Amino acid sequence: MGDKFDNLIDIESISEVGLNMTQIHLLIPSIKRPNYLGFDILRDTTNSHNFNPQNIILPIISEVTEETISSVNYPIISALHVERNASSNQTSQLTHYSKVLSALCKPIGSEVPTIATPYNIAYPNGDIYDNCIAIFKKFRNSTDISETLLNLTSSPLKLDTRTNFINYMSNGYGYNQHNQNTMVRWTVSSGTGYGGNNFGTNTNVTLIGAKTNEYPFKNREGFTPSTQRNLNHTTTLNSGNPEQGEMYSAQMLLKPQFNITNDLTAGTGLDFTMNTSSTHHWLNYVPNLKGYYIVGDKLESGNLPSATNISVAYVSSGVPKYIGKITSHTLNGTGTYNIHSLKFDKDIDVSEQGLYYRLMRISDTTFEDTPDYIEINTMHDSGLKYEIIPENLLTGEISTKDQYGEGIYSMYMLLNIDEGTSDYLERRDISNIGTLFSDGDEIDCYITDGVNSQRKSLTVTYIKVASSGVKKQLKFEYDGKLNGNGCVSFGEVFNITIPKKLKINPTHCYLGTTFSIGGIIENEIENIAKDSGIELNYEQSLRDYTGNVVSSVSSNVITCIEQPIDVETGDILYTQQGYLVGKVNSISNTTITIDSIIFVPSAYDELIRRQSKTHVSNVNFEDVDAFSAINYLASKRGLDYKISNGEIIARNIEDVHGLRKYSINYK
Repeated sequence: MGDKFDNLIDIESISEVGLNMTQIHLLIPSIKRPNYLGFDILRDTTNSHNFNPQNIILPIISEVTEETISSVNYPIISALHVERNASSNQTSQLTHYSKVLSALCKPIGSEVPTIATPYNIAYPNGDIYDNCIAIFKKFRNSTDISETLLNLTSSPLKLDTRTNFINYMSNGYGYNQHNQNTMVRWTVSSGTGYGGNNFGTNTNVTLIGAKTNEYPFKNREGFTPSTQRNLNHTTTLNSGNPEQGEMYSAQMLLKPQFNITNDLTAGTGLDFTMNTSSTHHWLNYVPNLKGYYIVGDKLESGNLPSATNISVAYVSSGVPKYIGKITSHTLNGTGTYNIHSLKFDKDIDVSEQGLYYRLMRISDTTFEDTPDYIEINTMHDSGLKYEIIPENLLTGEISTKDQYGEGIYSMYMLLNIDEGTSDYLERRDISNIGTLFSDGDEIDCYITDGVNSQRKSLTVTYIKVASSGVKKQLKFEYDGKLNGNGCVSFGEVFNITIPKKLKINPTHCYLGTTFSIGGIIENEIENIAKDSGIELNYEQSLRDYTGNVVSSVSSNVITCIEQPIDVETGDILYTQQGYLVGKVNSISNTTITIDSIIFVPSAYDELIRRQSKTHVSNVNFEDVDAFSAINYLASKRGLDYKISNGEIIARNIEDVHGLRKYSINYK
């Protein structure tokens, strides 16, 4: 996309280069460009109420047309005028398909919204970007006098209040600032109301956006911010109304923060209700946050910049006092307002850990030509190559760290699943890291993410944080650069001695023992038999005859003809016909007590067991016929078998009981 403002509304330009949804235009009042754009800070007709309009123009531009109400033409028909004028001929109230635009498209002027809670979300008194810090990257000039081209800078986002806007609008329509964050660029026709000065252009558009907390470059050397306020945005140039403003295009990235004001116990829900007073409306426009992290701005020494200015000393890097993980994010949309409820896996103590907490996630890229060292559990905004130094949006140069001069913060954490000493997979507190490392250790490491692999010698530096005196800052130094994505593994290199020289040149080596995966022989015989259309007769197979013959049964007590032999407590007994009797509870003299008798054996039944010894084979029978496979397995198991009437009956080849024969004589 081009850097000039007209590129946003030129259809031919957009069709050629596309629409970059991250590119915004950043305005500094006052801008006086006929046939282009006018932008001013505003006042009412009595000069008693001031209003500071949005200065970030989002790349969502809508054509605007007029509607005639009481013989007056109003430019209020556009995709960004969702809330209709109370006197409008438009009889239906619209709801924008986009939840973000729905919340940005505030009611016109001082009118009460027709739909107070579109998507169960109230129009915020402030901004949907409250508690967010905007990161601006790669400034390019959009007017010829805009020459301060910053590489990376930042600002909290905050609209002027609705009260200030309504007071500014107190003398009725006739302005081209339609609400806190919407203005029109409009060619005035006769009898036009709520449209404002003639911009001298044939392109009538609605502009919507957000506002930096302070207008840029207010403290830049040699720059005098405009103090001239007008009734509306105008391109009129004269000695009392000069152009002092600038205009840039830039990429914008939003970094939300939580403002938590009360202590919270881990696992307890923290509710955010999407009413007009909520300062966390950004929660409506993010995915489910379960698994994300929050990191406090309060450090072991100093504070990182917060979305709202607080009276503390800001620093560019340090070890945070709080690192927590979101374990639950639920949305209740049954009431008047949506309620987002979040739970964290660690207690929050606001007096100790601060009021502001950054939302963070695990990065896809861990190292990218990262040179010389990595610091563990240290928040910094200098990038993966440590070469980024953010500039200050108010001064236009590198200056003291605050909300107007931060980059994108990141932090390295150790993932040690072998020697973890806490409830967390990550080592959030490294004060006891001395159990793993000593200051000055030299570690020969093989570093890999599975694709990128390197070998480095790491030097361990383990130092105290000044304010606490506790060792909480861990640093690994190395020569050269690191590259890696996702979870990068650091393994210590050690030497092993093998009995003879290898004839190959391996690239990978695995230490461990071998194991084989096989199957239980009886199961495999059954599977092979079934594949051949034969069944295994369980009742007649694999019997273990005990020689104990039943004399009588009373309740769950079996009396044998002779004292039981070859039976132990816990054995599972069956009848000679194969029916389950039950589990042996105890044995005494000639009686066997069963836990819960299932089938009552008859007098003179012989009690048997199933042969329960497990035999496993891992032989591959590919291209082997079924009978050869069964013969092989049966011999390995020590079985004899016969096939009769489509069934296999197997027995232990050493089972002499099954071969017994008896002679009966009648006299």
